[in-house]
Amino acid sequence: MMLPLQQATSREAKIDSLPEHILTDIFSVLTFSSNESRLYAPDILSHVSSRWRAIALNATALWTFVVVTFPVVAGQIARARAGLSRSRDRPIDVYIDVRDPDWNWESDEGQDRMRSVFVVEIMQWLEPSHHRWRSLTVLTDTWTPMHTFLSYSTMFSSLPELERLSLTRCNAFAGLPDAPDPVPSHPVELFGGNANLPKLRHVTLSGAHVDYSCTGFKGLLSLDLRHQARRVSPTTRQLRQLLHASPELKTLSLVALNPNLEEPEQDGPTVSLAHLTDLTLGWWFVEDAVKLLEVLQLPVVENIVLEDIAPTLLQHSYIARDSTPILDTLVKMGNRPYDPAAPSSFPSHLRRVMINGVLLDPVAFSRFIPFLVNVEELELKSVQPDLVQAVGHNEGILGTEREGSSVASVILRLR
Repeated sequence: MMLPLQQATSREAKIDSLPEHILTDIFSVLTFSSNESRLYAPDILSHVSSRWRAIALNATALWTFVVVTFPVVAGQIARARAGLSRSRDRPIDVYIDVRDPDWNWESDEGQDRMRSVFVVEIMQWLEPSHHRWRSLTVLTDTWTPMHTFLSYSTMFSSLPELERLSLTRCNAFAGLPDAPDPVPSHPVELFGGNANLPKLRHVTLSGAHVDYSCTGFKGLLSLDLRHQARRVSPTTRQLRQLLHASPELKTLSLVALNPNLEEPEQDGPTVSLAHLTDLTLGWWFVEDAVKLLEVLQLPVVENIVLEDIAPTLLQHSYIARDSTPILDTLVKMGNRPYDPAAPSSFPSHLRRVMINGVLLDPVAFSRFIPFLVNVEELELKSVQPDLVQAVGHNEGILGTEREGSSVASVILRLR
């Protein structure tokens, strides 16, 4: 039955009679549903009516997402400045994207000065708020803006609220072992080196020329290091230092690291990561991946991803190389002597394994299969079909094997 127009209008109008705290909760749900909503919703809500504007401006949490992208569009800086002001003393999330949509892989990185100037300008007006940064994300596609940011970061020796840090040079090819590295200086001491970062728990560094000998990282829960040029990639000694400083680490990704060959590696004890449940290991050269694995003890790891990244990036120009030593190293880890002080051991907790683009000896893979006794899911992606056959659990296959192809991609449910 249709309601009279007057009654329907009256019911619809009741939203404006809701108490302020209820409207504030509604505004929060709308704002925090996505990053895009965090960027635009507060402005939209504050322009509906004078009452809504007053409520939105009083809800300081709505204005805690500060975004600056290149090239600057109309109103962007004004919106970012408004967020800095309206968030008052709240911790804020800073997102800086200096990627150029017109940049291509053949462009000369050495000519990218304009965006470096842009980074300096951004950092200058963000500097007064640095004690409120809760998360900091910087995205670039060339080395100069990132290097400029790192150099400017030396001004900030203390970031008391920072929980998440992500510095990403979005160019995986920059980490090619034989790629020319145009950066004209040594690695930069992030935040001046050994900064005060009491709340920092999550770090992603990709293609950033950071000095790993003095980062100030400790107590991390997740660490993601990837696509590092050879002369700035962390050595195994530096990696040990990073891991020892974060004994509660739960997630670790080491992808396309190229240990610095000019600095002699020092042997040292393995690092027992007693809380690590997720490990991602990707490599250009299997020897480098083996060195990294030999640094680790993984008593409670549950999920492992193993990936030869060269086939994905180089595609047809890539000649497959045998990665069997990775499996041999994992088997050795599983055969270490029993330690009464640490009864949990690899691979007893292993539940999921993903192997992507890896060329393996089927016989060696067969020796690895008994270590999967507790594994629930094994994903083989872009591997030779005889690896699938070696598992011998064809009835549990979810996915398809491409007929007549030299590679197969399947998901096997083992339990």
